[in-house]
This record gives sequence, structure tokens and C-alpha cells, in this order.
Amino acid sequence: MSIKLFVVDDHPIVLAGDQNAFVDEDESELVGAATSLPEAVAAAHHRQPNLIVLDVRLGATDVTSAVTELRGSA
Repeated sequence: MSIKLFVVDDHPIVLAGDQNAFVDEDESELVGAATSLPEAVAAAHHRQPNLIVLDVRLGATDVTSAVTELRGSA
């Protein structure tokens, strides 16, 4: 069984790097990515990831609120 990963970052170069880091992993499957909290919440609800890699400085978003919202959607 692989771990379903979802990546959230508002910097395109960091997001691409995070996505590429998990491409060839046998134990994990990248199920999606987002550049904002609303996009992440909507996508995580549908994709049901086991693990979300979240930028701690996601624009003006309060990270505590982001985690609460993402936990409710996953």
C-alpha cells in the first residue's frame, strides 16, 4: 500500500521541486498539488490524501487555520 501525498505551496519552483521529489518513490503516490488553501481544500476532499506537505508560509494564510481546514476536508 502506498502513501497518498498532496503538496501545497504558493511558490511554483518549490511546488515543482516537491512534486519531483516524490515521482519515483515506491512507497508513495503523488495524488495532487495546489497553490492556495481554497484549491487545496477542494482537491484534498476529492483525492483523500494520507499526507499533505504544506508550505508554512502560504501567502497570508494562517497555517493553523489551514491545517484545520485541510483536516476537515481529507
